[in-house]
Amino acid sequence: MLLFIIVTLYKEWIGPGFTFMIGIITLGIFGILTPTEILAGFANEQIAVIILLLVMGDFIRQSAVLDGLFNRMFSKATSVRGFLARMTLVVAGFSAFLNNTPLVAIMMPFTYNWGKRNGISVSKLLIPLSYAAILGGCATLIGTSTNLIVNGLVTDQYIIPGLRPLNIFDFTAVGLPMIIIGFFYLLLFSDKLLPVKKDVLDDMEAKTREYMVEVQIREGSDIIGKTVEEAGLRNLKGLFLVEVIRGPLTVSAVSRSTMLFKDDILIFAGDTKTIAEMIKHLDQNHIPWGIVTNKPSWLAKPIVANTPELSQSQVLICADQVGVGKPDPKPLLIAAEQMALVHQTTLYLGDAKSDIDAAHAAGMKSAVAMWGYLAPEDQVEEWGAHHRFILPGETLGRF
Repeated sequence: MLLFIIVTLYKEWIGPGFTFMIGIITLGIFGILTPTEILAGFANEQIAVIILLLVMGDFIRQSAVLDGLFNRMFSKATSVRGFLARMTLVVAGFSAFLNNTPLVAIMMPFTYNWGKRNGISVSKLLIPLSYAAILGGCATLIGTSTNLIVNGLVTDQYIIPGLRPLNIFDFTAVGLPMIIIGFFYLLLFSDKLLPVKKDVLDDMEAKTREYMVEVQIREGSDIIGKTVEEAGLRNLKGLFLVEVIRGPLTVSAVSRSTMLFKDDILIFAGDTKTIAEMIKHLDQNHIPWGIVTNKPSWLAKPIVANTPELSQSQVLICADQVGVGKPDPKPLLIAAEQMALVHQTTLYLGDAKSDIDAAHAAGMKSAVAMWGYLAPEDQVEEWGAHHRFILPGETLGRF
């Protein structure tokens, strides 16, 4: 059984929780563990303390209790060492009494935004953040779940009679010197040893400055048999026809006289300036708009904050914030409520079937953004959307 657990954990065939559950059930079936022993394991007070710490840490993360403190502390840092000094001491201090995972989750946006604002590669800051949390967790009994498990073993053992349980600060004599040594090591060597890596979000932002639109000419289209110029596809604002795919043939040098036929696939390239114009139009006409996404908030918030076209959004609703994602209408309904919108007069623009389904379930008008991330197999015409926009500029007449 021990071999099974080790191999399963190493190979990651199933989750750790399910792996240990199988082990416990098997040992119970063969009588190696009695029901009393199994239930005693689940009733272990150290496990209960770990669960309470996780709940408390997640509550602090979601309630933004520490956001104001971190904002004041880290906004004054002007150098890498100054930021690392503040971050290491603060994170290590809190980590001694909070679970590491929610604490790091709280700190990541501050670390990322400070690096972006000061032109510092985030790769030089995130590893010190993780190490500071680990070091702080070693300083107290409740700083890390490992210490609590060890305390549980001490409490339950019978080899050394009268061995007292560990106190909360029994680890401090070792943990505090580790924090001090780690603090100076990170301060002096992390900037030199850690590599400068290109930020994934920077790369994503650069790529989203240009987008590709793929449109197939269906039977009955009024541009069949016309040239590119006659079809009005030569001088589109914010969009350029770069390729025509006709069966096995690809026409890369598309001229104004290129003929268009049924089932031709037209490949357009554009840039996000037209999206910026659309958002500018909304703002100038005092039309409220917001963002509802299935992306987790830890990813969506930095993208929105560092994309000028999106940073003025009145609301940002992420699936992990409301507990459910599209096609469930709940995220859209929450966004509409926060912006005081009437569902029947609200238009939701998306690039996935789940977006359109969510809009219909919420009683809103729907539109497909044909410049979005559509897959070749997507049957957009079957989604039942009220509108389909090839260009962002086409939406302007709808508001």
